Amino acid sequence: MFCGNCGRQLPEGAQVCPQCGTKVAKDIDFSDVTDYASRKVQQAASSVQTQVQSAQQSYKEQFESRKVRDIREMFVAPNEEQRAVIGGGYLDNLLLTGTFSKGFGVLTNLRLYYRGKCFDKVGNHFVKTDEDRIVDVSDITSSGFVYTRYIVFLILSILLGMASIFFFIETLDQYAGDATIQIFFFTLFLFVVVVLLYIFFKQTMYTVTYAGGSLSIKASSYNIKDVRAFDKTLHQVKDEYLSRR
Repeated sequence: MFCGNCGRQLPEGAQVCPQCGTKVAKDIDFSDVTDYASRKVQQAASSVQTQVQSAQQSYKEQFESRKVRDIREMFVAPNEEQRAVIGGGYLDNLLLTGTFSKGFGVLTNLRLYYRGKCFDKVGNHFVKTDEDRIVDVSDITSSGFVYTRYIVFLILSILLGMASIFFFIETLDQYAGDATIQIFFFTLFLFVVVVLLYIFFKQTMYTVTYAGGSLSIKASSYNIKDVRAFDKTLHQVKDEYLSRR
């Protein structure tokens, strides 16, 4: 180490130059500076993260409050108490954008309000429809899950069965070519596959039955836990109604 004024080599630990008396500048420990800067950056990042989380929580609370208000303005009468919502994601999309792809329901202590795509039960099958429904809790007779097969597989199996019979008859003709025989076996194979699909593949429907009809939704289009929670609340509301009678 040398003196910055006169250039003389300084002994170790010297605080002044023995030649010219100039004070010796101490070496800067850059590790301390780095640690200090790192702590400041971490503190700033933590502060920003806290502010972002606080803003997100505030927005969520405001949105939930606005959603409850909007639901009340759209569906619920002033004398009703909102109890449960099914298809909340579709409802959120409606409140934010004015559109929704499926359907949603709002349950109060007096009524069930539903808007959007649903199914009507016709015999053992379900037919898709799109409408608004208001059902009094007093009219609801039952609710729960129904397991049904896909009607499209049934229709395809009937058509393929008829086609298989047709080509089988054609193969009995002495002039039938190899192409006809190949088509027969191909349609027969498709017929067997579709029949197996019809037998083993089922869809789960959540159905609310009431005086004069029923309302069904495809459970796979919703969070199954939310559907079960909605059904549980519906039973509780129905029990409360019966206890007041």
